[in-house]
Amino acid sequence: MKTIVVLGAGNWVREQYAKALKPYRERGKCGVFIIYDTGYAGTRKGLTRRQVNRFNRFTLNNVNGFKSWGATCLDLADPDDQVKVDGLAPDAVFVVTPDDTHCKMAEAWLGRAADIFVEKPFDIDHERIRQLRSRLAKEQGNTEVWGFDHYLVRANQFVKMKEHLGFDEHVEEQIHEFHFRMLESGDRGIVERMASLQEGLIMDMGSHTVALVLPFGDPNTIRLDSVKAGVYKANPAKGIATSGREFIKSGMETFAEIRFTFTSVFGQLVTATAYMGKGVGEQDDKCVEVIGGRQRDRKVTLDLGSSIVDFTGGKNPGPVTSLFANPVYLLVREVMAGRHPDSLALFDPGKGQDILARLNEWRRPILDRVQGGNPLEEYPAGGCNRKWDSLSAPWPGSISRG
Repeated sequence: MKTIVVLGAGNWVREQYAKALKPYRERGKCGVFIIYDTGYAGTRKGLTRRQVNRFNRFTLNNVNGFKSWGATCLDLADPDDQVKVDGLAPDAVFVVTPDDTHCKMAEAWLGRAADIFVEKPFDIDHERIRQLRSRLAKEQGNTEVWGFDHYLVRANQFVKMKEHLGFDEHVEEQIHEFHFRMLESGDRGIVERMASLQEGLIMDMGSHTVALVLPFGDPNTIRLDSVKAGVYKANPAKGIATSGREFIKSGMETFAEIRFTFTSVFGQLVTATAYMGKGVGEQDDKCVEVIGGRQRDRKVTLDLGSSIVDFTGGKNPGPVTSLFANPVYLLVREVMAGRHPDSLALFDPGKGQDILARLNEWRRPILDRVQGGNPLEEYPAGGCNRKWDSLSAPWPGSISRG
């Protein structure tokens, strides 16, 4: 029977990893240890005691749910639980903690776990990644450390399906525009993430942008135009409930926009935008849209919520099909089977994919935070826009899939 450790007890663990692991635990295929830290939120700058308590209430509610199906839950803030954690030697560790803790958490399991899988981005500090890789190289054990981005899984699978779907023919070997939207509605996930989003939406969610460029162009050719960020108050007239009462106190973004260019797989210069938001609008909007064709009338949409791919435009619209299994479920299934296939889009952070940590460079233009009541469709009318005119070098590193 395998021993599986999950580091973190937030909503992503609840909605993805716990649901994927539960059937294996119930069939006696593995023991599941979910490790969390009720002392973590209290270390975050700018959070009030009320916010810390609220964050921990959500964590403990999740923990009670994990316990109900047989997971063993251990709190690092409890000395007795820490002793139990120190005695574990798992087959696999999934690091699903805030971005700035990833390397620290992974390092604690070197030499003890066979495989360590780290959620995106691998870390927000490139130096911490370098130190982790240096220590890993000196370890005498057989630990392997992998990065995992569930959108990179989707991108990788789409790359493999492009020829079958007739993508090149549909867009007439021309791509002109790329648009990525990751907008989450209402209060969903705001409170639970407020302690871990202190580096902002660019740092937390911007890494997906790099992964999703992969089917359509070369991420190494990415050049930034501008980065904008804003903190929004509620606007009931427009149906926008932003949870600004929680975010504005800490000065964190609820919306961010990135404008950039890259070179397409066909050689054209593509103008691109990425929009990320929490508490925006009345329903989630998570998709990639690519505009191509000689008349700019061909569109391919990857709905990242439903995993539907839709080819539209032109006289002969292409297929509407579903491509992607749930990436986390796929990861857990392959780990339980002892496989690490290319379809997982796993990456070695020491061989190029650590470029995701360089999202710090994307954050530099965000010099101001703006509070306002502008609805999404009026943005960036009240936002901030500081051009990064000096940026001319290509995106560092290269995409490599293990």
